[in-house]
Amino acid sequence: WTDALTYVVGHGRVAVDDVEAALAARPIVRAAFEKATPGETGRDVLRSALDSLDSLTPLQQTILDGWFTREIENLYAAPINDFAADTGFESYELPGHDSFITSSLTPTLDHFAEGLDIRLEHRVATLTADERWTTDTGLQADHVIVTVSIGALRGARIRFDPPLPQSVRDAIDLIGIGPVTKLFATYDSAWWPKQRPIRVIGADLQIAVDMTPLTGAPVLCWFATGDAARRIESLSEHECCELVDRVARDCGLLPGR
Repeated sequence: WTDALTYVVGHGRVAVDDVEAALAARPIVRAAFEKATPGETGRDVLRSALDSLDSLTPLQQTILDGWFTREIENLYAAPINDFAADTGFESYELPGHDSFITSSLTPTLDHFAEGLDIRLEHRVATLTADERWTTDTGLQADHVIVTVSIGALRGARIRFDPPLPQSVRDAIDLIGIGPVTKLFATYDSAWWPKQRPIRVIGADLQIAVDMTPLTGAPVLCWFATGDAARRIESLSEHECCELVDRVARDCGLLPGR
């Protein structure tokens, strides 16, 4: 949080003193989430916590609101008004910075796959448990690990015989699916600040990450979540380019262009 840059639509880059004031109030907001009760959404808790911080300016409250909204929606893929405030946050934080993996994962995968009988491109529609597990394609195994998405399970894309326990089906039905969209914009030169990530408050595109170390070309990856992600997924390539330029200009990241 201390290294990242924050821009607000209609305001521009946030000054250091406003960032420091918002950082100082972050623990208060986080403590409010730790005291959340069942049924409260992330938006409920965040609104209540911000209302209690009357020492902050409206801009500083906007910054805190944007930080927590983006943290929740980008890390957990859940719209903040549908985020379970009492159970959503992980109970730990990992130290250090995010890093890109720039090498191939093939050697690692080959190492773990050594000695295993792996069959690719087998579409499974039914799993039947008798003395062994059997698929509708005729494959058999002593054990099965199902790693398809929650959406596929909720949509009954795979039929289990016997059916999954009712408690498991109930749990699957309770897990929501949050959309996240990424737009990769390629430029002739890297004109943006080098800090990573760049946070934008007040626009459909919420975070920009410099991908140049990974791609070898000047590229910004823009993130959108929730309803904004769904809107962007329906745009044409030209409309996406216009959106990226408009957001960068409106928040002050791209001045004078």
